[in-house]
Amino acid sequence: ARLVAIGNPDSELEAMAARARAPFIPVPRRAPARASLWGLTVPVLLAARAIGLVKVTEADLAETATRLDADAERCRPAADSFVNPAKALALGLAGSIPIVWGSSPLATVAARRFADTLAANARYPVMAGALGEAGRGRVGLLDGVFGGLAESSRDIFADPDEEEDSATTRLRLVVFRDGGLNPEDDADEPVAVEERRADAVQTLAERRGVRCDVLTAEGGSTLERLASLTSVPDFASLYLALAHGLDPMAVPAISEMKELSNPMPEAIQ
Repeated sequence: ARLVAIGNPDSELEAMAARARAPFIPVPRRAPARASLWGLTVPVLLAARAIGLVKVTEADLAETATRLDADAERCRPAADSFVNPAKALALGLAGSIPIVWGSSPLATVAARRFADTLAANARYPVMAGALGEAGRGRVGLLDGVFGGLAESSRDIFADPDEEEDSATTRLRLVVFRDGGLNPEDDADEPVAVEERRADAVQTLAERRGVRCDVLTAEGGSTLERLASLTSVPDFASLYLALAHGLDPMAVPAISEMKELSNPMPEAIQ
């Protein structure tokens, strides 16, 4: 079994690759790994393509890069929230407990990444997973104390402005939808089932007064569709952090955890 290593230059991983006489692809780290998604992913895809594991064409890569550039332009800091989808998503999530569900395996990957970036960048607790998992019990959260139960206890005669100030924390549902047919599938029945499930979850959320954001995959290739589901949420997690006055790149708890879990030897202390 051959090893191909991809990572930070002058790292332990590079030294391990050298000992194994394995090719090493250096990806200089200019930011945390979560901010280097495509710099780390593309070398893996190219290596997998070389041995026939995946089908990724040059056109797929070019179209994905074009979409990422376009989304970066739409989500630029100078763009106001009414034309900036990332700022609009961040404002909608502010002060809520987000639940992020994906309607397909591809969409679920994007949903879990969004949960990770919300936790790491904005320090928000998030639940994420596939809509299939939601149907096995987690959809009951919509009936809970942060969902329908909170809505049922709302005073419909209260002043809207005063109610907004005293409102309890509420769920905010984000559904990632991918209606594209998987090239490996022989029929679109699995897609149809997932789309119906996504429609049902959105209807349930509406009935219980839980607000729901929907992000739909776009693009012809699997890679471009994944990019369309990750770029705007990535920006949204950063804007949500900044809205709370947090530096998304600095997480003091991580440094403290490393210090506590790796104490200095007593002789050095």
